[in-house]
Amino acid sequence: MNMYSATIRSIVWWGLPALVVALFACASLGNSGCSAPDANARTVGKFPDPATFKPLADMMVARCGSLDCHGQQGRNLKIYGASGLRLAGGDEPNKAGPLFATVNEYAADYGSVCGLEPETLAAVIQDGGKNPERLTLVQKARNAQEHKGGAVIVRGDAQDRCMLSWLTGTIDAQSCQDALKLP
Repeated sequence: MNMYSATIRSIVWWGLPALVVALFACASLGNSGCSAPDANARTVGKFPDPATFKPLADMMVARCGSLDCHGQQGRNLKIYGASGLRLAGGDEPNKAGPLFATVNEYAADYGSVCGLEPETLAAVIQDGGKNPERLTLVQKARNAQEHKGGAVIVRGDAQDRCMLSWLTGTIDAQSCQDALKLP
């Protein structure tokens, strides 16, 4: 018997049982840690009042809602409105806002913003808007986290004041209005 045959027999004799044990262990671990999120799970916490959302939504539709940005279906943050993605075929804008989104689109935009990081958003609101940088929404808008659109909000500008005011539980409607006038 040559050395090659002895090595093969050794692998077959000792290697096969070890391989079976390793595969069984991997399968067991894989089954225990890979489950889908609970569809009935809900985040409990305080969220901004939806009634204060419209001025921020108008700014987001104008600044972020075009078809090449968040006004497209494939985004985690979807912004519905007249400048991009419409919620339903044939949606006609209401005439109550400068950017003409439907009531249902405003509701969908609110759900999209709040649904990004609900636990973190609830914590920011609970803290009175302190440390808003915890939110990916703020990080990406300021380009503190890589953002395809670059920095669309500069710390302290009208857009930033609009968003941050909403996170405190109020809304600076004038800043939101001023943000619409930015180039």
